[in-house]
Amino acid sequence: MDLVKGERIAIVGLGGVGAWVAELGHKADVAEIHGWGMPMKLKTRMSSGCRELQTPDCIGKPKARWLEETYREIHPQVLCHLKDIHKQTAAEMCANTTFGLVAVDNDESRKTACTAMAEAVNPFY
Repeated sequence: MDLVKGERIAIVGLGGVGAWVAELGHKADVAEIHGWGMPMKLKTRMSSGCRELQTPDCIGKPKARWLEETYREIHPQVLCHLKDIHKQTAAEMCANTTFGLVAVDNDESRKTACTAMAEAVNPFY
Protein backbone atom coordinates (compact mmCIF):
# COMPACT_ATOMS: atom_id res chain seq x y z
CA MET A 1 0.00 0.00 0.00
CA ASP A 2 2.89 2.38 0.71
CA LEU A 3 4.14 1.97 -2.87
CA VAL A 4 1.06 3.71 -4.29
CA LYS A 5 0.37 6.22 -1.52
CA GLY A 6 -0.38 9.62 -3.05
CA GLU A 7 -0.08 8.36 -6.63
CA ARG A 8 -2.49 9.06 -9.49
CA ILE A 9 -2.93 5.53 -10.84
CA ALA A 10 -4.04 4.55 -14.34
CA ILE A 11 -5.50 1.08 -14.77
CA VAL A 12 -5.69 0.18 -18.45
CA GLY A 13 -8.10 -2.70 -18.91
CA LEU A 14 -10.76 -3.40 -16.31
CA GLY A 15 -11.26 -7.12 -16.66
CA GLY A 16 -10.00 -9.80 -14.28
CA VAL A 17 -6.58 -8.28 -13.45
CA GLY A 18 -7.50 -4.60 -13.74
CA ALA A 19 -10.57 -5.04 -11.54
CA TRP A 20 -8.42 -6.62 -8.81
CA VAL A 21 -6.10 -3.61 -8.90
CA ALA A 22 -9.07 -1.23 -8.75
CA GLU A 23 -10.33 -3.19 -5.75
CA LEU A 24 -7.00 -2.75 -3.95
CA GLY A 25 -6.37 0.77 -5.20
CA HIS A 26 -9.55 2.28 -3.83
CA LYS A 27 -8.55 1.03 -0.37
CA ALA A 28 -5.05 2.51 -0.60
CA ASP A 29 -4.23 6.12 0.12
CA VAL A 30 -3.94 7.07 -3.57
CA ALA A 31 -4.73 10.54 -4.85
CA GLU A 32 -6.71 9.34 -7.89
CA ILE A 33 -7.59 6.17 -9.74
CA HIS A 34 -8.19 6.44 -13.48
CA GLY A 35 -9.78 3.37 -15.04
CA TRP A 36 -9.35 3.12 -18.80
CA GLY A 37 -11.47 0.66 -20.69
CA MET A 38 -13.53 0.16 -23.79
CA PRO A 39 -17.26 0.65 -23.30
CA MET A 40 -17.72 -3.14 -23.16
CA LYS A 41 -20.83 -4.03 -21.22
CA LEU A 42 -20.94 -6.63 -18.52
CA LYS A 43 -22.76 -9.73 -19.73
CA THR A 44 -22.29 -11.57 -16.45
CA ARG A 45 -20.85 -10.65 -13.10
CA MET A 46 -17.08 -10.18 -13.23
CA SER A 47 -14.99 -13.00 -11.82
CA SER A 48 -12.76 -10.75 -9.77
CA GLY A 49 -12.26 -9.39 -6.30
CA CYS A 50 -15.08 -6.91 -6.81
CA ARG A 51 -17.62 -9.61 -7.56
CA GLU A 52 -19.21 -9.40 -4.11
CA LEU A 53 -20.02 -5.72 -4.73
CA GLN A 54 -21.93 -6.47 -7.92
CA THR A 55 -25.69 -6.46 -7.93
CA PRO A 56 -27.90 -7.66 -10.78
CA ASP A 57 -28.22 -4.08 -12.10
CA CYS A 58 -24.54 -4.13 -13.12
CA ILE A 59 -25.37 -6.37 -16.08
CA GLY A 60 -25.45 -4.28 -19.25
CA LYS A 61 -23.30 -1.45 -17.86
CA PRO A 62 -19.82 -0.74 -19.21
CA LYS A 63 -17.19 -2.18 -16.84
CA ALA A 64 -15.45 1.16 -16.34
CA ARG A 65 -18.72 2.95 -15.57
CA TRP A 66 -19.74 0.30 -13.03
CA LEU A 67 -16.34 0.47 -11.32
CA GLU A 68 -16.51 4.27 -11.13
CA GLU A 69 -20.03 4.28 -9.70
CA THR A 70 -19.23 1.57 -7.16
CA TYR A 71 -15.81 2.68 -5.95
CA ARG A 72 -16.57 6.39 -6.01
CA GLU A 73 -18.82 5.78 -3.01
CA ILE A 74 -15.68 4.72 -1.11
CA HIS A 75 -12.96 6.83 -2.79
CA PRO A 76 -14.12 10.14 -4.31
CA GLN A 77 -11.32 10.33 -6.87
CA VAL A 78 -12.18 7.27 -8.97
CA LEU A 79 -12.59 8.34 -12.58
CA CYS A 80 -13.45 6.22 -15.59
CA HIS A 81 -12.55 6.80 -19.19
CA LEU A 82 -14.63 4.82 -21.67
CA LYS A 83 -12.04 5.08 -24.40
CA ASP A 84 -9.86 2.76 -26.38
CA ILE A 85 -6.14 3.36 -25.96
CA HIS A 86 -4.53 4.91 -29.00
CA LYS A 87 -1.79 7.53 -29.35
CA GLN A 88 -3.96 10.51 -28.34
CA THR A 89 -5.73 8.85 -25.41
CA ALA A 90 -2.42 7.33 -24.23
CA ALA A 91 -0.94 10.83 -24.04
CA GLU A 92 -3.99 11.98 -22.04
CA MET A 93 -3.62 8.95 -19.77
CA CYS A 94 0.04 9.71 -19.04
CA ALA A 95 -0.63 13.40 -18.39
CA ASN A 96 -3.11 12.53 -15.65
CA THR A 97 -1.26 9.73 -13.87
CA THR A 98 1.98 8.98 -12.06
CA PHE A 99 1.81 5.16 -12.04
CA GLY A 100 0.15 2.69 -14.37
CA LEU A 101 -0.96 -0.89 -14.60
CA VAL A 102 -1.49 -2.19 -18.12
CA ALA A 103 -3.91 -5.11 -17.96
CA VAL A 104 -5.64 -4.79 -21.31
CA ASP A 105 -5.92 -7.94 -23.40
CA ASN A 106 -5.74 -6.18 -26.78
CA ASP A 107 -2.17 -6.39 -28.12
CA GLU A 108 -2.25 -3.05 -29.94
CA SER A 109 -3.73 -1.17 -26.98
CA ARG A 110 -1.26 -2.82 -24.59
CA LYS A 111 1.71 -1.83 -26.78
CA THR A 112 0.44 1.74 -27.17
CA ALA A 113 -0.13 2.14 -23.42
CA CYS A 114 3.27 0.67 -22.48
CA THR A 115 5.09 2.79 -25.07
CA ALA A 116 3.37 5.98 -23.91
CA MET A 117 4.14 5.31 -20.25
CA ALA A 118 7.77 4.46 -21.01
CA GLU A 119 8.16 7.64 -23.07
CA ALA A 120 6.54 9.72 -20.31
CA VAL A 121 8.84 8.02 -17.80
CA ASN A 122 5.86 6.94 -15.75
CA PRO A 123 6.50 3.76 -13.80
CA PHE A 124 4.15 1.00 -14.87
CA TYR A 125 3.65 -2.72 -14.72
